[in-house]
Amino acid sequence: MKIKKVNVAGGVIYSEGDNGEYKILVIQRAEKDHWPHYWEFPRGKCDAGPNESLIHCLKREVKEEAGIDVIPEKFIDKFSYTADEGKRLSTQHNFLCKMKDPNQKIKLSFEHQDFGYIMTPSQGELLLLPEMKKTIIKAFEMLDPEKNSTTQPEHALTKPDVIEEIQIMEEYLNYLQEDNTHINIMSTYVKDSTNKFNQCLKKLSQHPIFSKKRKLLKAICKQKQDFYEIQQLKSRIGMCNKSTNPEKCRIWVKHLIQNLLKSSNINQKTIDKLKKGFSS
Repeated sequence: MKIKKVNVAGGVIYSEGDNGEYKILVIQRAEKDHWPHYWEFPRGKCDAGPNESLIHCLKREVKEEAGIDVIPEKFIDKFSYTADEGKRLSTQHNFLCKMKDPNQKIKLSFEHQDFGYIMTPSQGELLLLPEMKKTIIKAFEMLDPEKNSTTQPEHALTKPDVIEEIQIMEEYLNYLQEDNTHINIMSTYVKDSTNKFNQCLKKLSQHPIFSKKRKLLKAICKQKQDFYEIQQLKSRIGMCNKSTNPEKCRIWVKHLIQNLLKSSNINQKTIDKLKKGFSS
């Protein structure tokens, strides 16, 4: 299978809140998207022509997805990921940006349904996908080095588990460049898991209480999706034996499982909270 390589530009767009603290814009994928409800910063493929620069791509995609004009200030980092059921390998280049006019209003495209702001690196840890967490940490360090530097031992970001996660992601990104085993592991279940979420939601939407308990039922479906993905990853870890670096492959799969478990635990708290709200 031939893998298409594509450049992607991502805008980490910051502004200052009323208290003078920095905040970073994030947008939520629409319910009908193939990755529904996930949060991310504005980004998109550089596919407007063979000569399109990353900066032009960045400004165009931010305008399309969030309806605002930005000024790129600094390059932050880049990471790679697979898409289109393993047929595309994208390299995302992330830039720290500020709004050209701070009074601009966010106008989302049909691809997204909501927007919000991350006020601290720890909020990014909870809200974003693993690939984007590291980028957000770096962005806050650039904005306020004294407050957010990971070199300060007292800061929460220097906890061993966070440092270990960053190291694992470094290894994973290097692994992506040298091996395609991860594509086979991911492509075999990602589409199925999304379908299971949509099927669950469709079934529950027929229930008479759906309109009143929409958030709760969607959280339950997300829980089912997480459990399915964990089971599929555990069953496919043996595929790492075909990798050029089996140990790195196994580390990557275990890391994905750990993140899904964290997501499931957070989701369970949401479910418990919503259930408690309806029973009170």
